[in-house]
Amino acid sequence: MSPAARRFLAFLGWAIGSLGTVFLNEWMFVKAHVFNYPVTLTIIHLAATCVTSLLLGWMFPLSGATAMAWHPFPPLLWLRNILPLGLAYWGNVACNNLSFEDLEVDFLQVVKATGPMWVLFITMAVGTQKATPSLVAIIFLISGGIILASLGELAFVWRGFFLAISATILSAIRTALIENATLHSPIDPRQLYPSTGPAAFVLLFAVWLVTDGPILLSPESRGDGAHHHPDYSGGQVFLIVIGSSALAVLSNFGRYAWIASSSSIIYSVTGVLKDVVIIVFSLVFLGESVTVLKVIGICLAFSGVVWFTYLENTSDEATTAPAGYGQLAGESTESDCSLGGGVFAIGAGDELGTSDELDELDELDGL
Repeated sequence: MSPAARRFLAFLGWAIGSLGTVFLNEWMFVKAHVFNYPVTLTIIHLAATCVTSLLLGWMFPLSGATAMAWHPFPPLLWLRNILPLGLAYWGNVACNNLSFEDLEVDFLQVVKATGPMWVLFITMAVGTQKATPSLVAIIFLISGGIILASLGELAFVWRGFFLAISATILSAIRTALIENATLHSPIDPRQLYPSTGPAAFVLLFAVWLVTDGPILLSPESRGDGAHHHPDYSGGQVFLIVIGSSALAVLSNFGRYAWIASSSSIIYSVTGVLKDVVIIVFSLVFLGESVTVLKVIGICLAFSGVVWFTYLENTSDEATTAPAGYGQLAGESTESDCSLGGGVFAIGAGDELGTSDELDELDELDGL
């Protein structure tokens, strides 16, 4: 499969999964009140993603250096690379799901529109991106357009606002950490889930014990239909949760693959374009009012995306992906399947592929 086809499939999977998750969660938590346990749903999403990673790693074994799955990591590498990703992942998903209880989709997209700015600041701080005046102007133009597009339909709730902005910042940190890990070695970022997922799961379970856990485990809540809307049977709720988990898995794997084949800035700008699609969808299909301010904001956001695309294709001034980004892990090996499997805890200055390290990998494989 060509790199262009890989990038397209990664973007398509991420976009479909992300859009589907947003609207399904909004319907579950706000519109229909089918399953009002966002932390529990987050744990289910994490478990589904980890299981999918392991299944893909078992079905499509990785070769060479990427076969280093589930071997013990030195404590320093785990603390420096795996744990921060797990914390950022846990915080991002949990805060995002909790924010649906307080905020409408429009306002959530307003807050999420600041994501590219946070990614720019963080990636500049860790040294993986070099900002240019044009890039900064584009990011602010797109984000400002999204904010204008949603100003007419805001239902401000402080708790939801802080949850949404926390989710946005943690998502930016997570994106920067993924790119920093893959920048120094040809790692497929999708391999990071088997190690970041369990760390996030353990931390999220601790939150569950003080949020959804006491409600779900209380004697008063036992019995058929106690945990979901009476208009829906337990089987229907189960299928809805399974569908939500499938969309979350698609979004998560697509996110990692899209970052790997582009960069965190490109991912964030296309993410804002996704926000535009969400707002337009809510205007057309959810019956929300159309205002002049919204139309102006959407036009500004689209103009920023067009400007960015033009610079990306015609100017050296635009941010480009580092060398090797178009090549996902597995392209240089006999196996063309690189989903799932192991994880590399790589930070700045770490390199793989020396003869001694490959010999060590061979020894590990023989254990």
